[in-house]
Amino acid sequence: MPKQLQRLNFSDLIPKAESIQDGRFSFVADDALRANLALHLQYVSFLNLLAHEYDLPGGVRYSLYKTIIVFTASIVEGMLVYKLRNLVDEKAIKIENLFEGSVRYEEIKNLWQISDCEYVIGAKKIFCQPAFPNAPKFQDFIRVAKRIKLFDDALFKKADRLKILRNRIHLDGLEDVDDKYEEKDIEEAFESAKLLINRIRDFKI
Repeated sequence: MPKQLQRLNFSDLIPKAESIQDGRFSFVADDALRANLALHLQYVSFLNLLAHEYDLPGGVRYSLYKTIIVFTASIVEGMLVYKLRNLVDEKAIKIENLFEGSVRYEEIKNLWQISDCEYVIGAKKIFCQPAFPNAPKFQDFIRVAKRIKLFDDALFKKADRLKILRNRIHLDGLEDVDDKYEEKDIEEAFESAKLLINRIRDFKI
């Protein structure tokens, strides 16, 4: 039965960030990333405790659920990017097998005018080598993971579903009252994250 809010020493109820670093994320060599992942998971544990142990108003509970999903998805995304970078750094895979190169145009000049809205132009065309996106999207990395067989069809669907749950937070894209998150969504996110992180941890080429 949820409790009424009262003063409580949460330090005794949620895992220490240091123990999470040394346990769940001990395989992450990047010290800063490992620390941030641990802090995210610690915060998720704290919010989950609030949601389950206390009698909270509906709107507050929904907001907790949303935040839990956002942070859970960010943990998976952080792990996935870390793994892909490691595969490239260790030369297990070439970056051009992950991302396409880009093209940009410089020194653009109008050569002659065909009509009021049509011109023939000249420009310098520059091919850029493939690289990790400056503004990466979770969806991009999920698709890459499937292409290199890091995720099979089942895991891809779980990652995509986690992305969909997370993206429901954008208020400008909502067509209804934002109160549809339920406990089953949290349980689904946790189960998916566990399977995805284990796969990312163990994957080798």
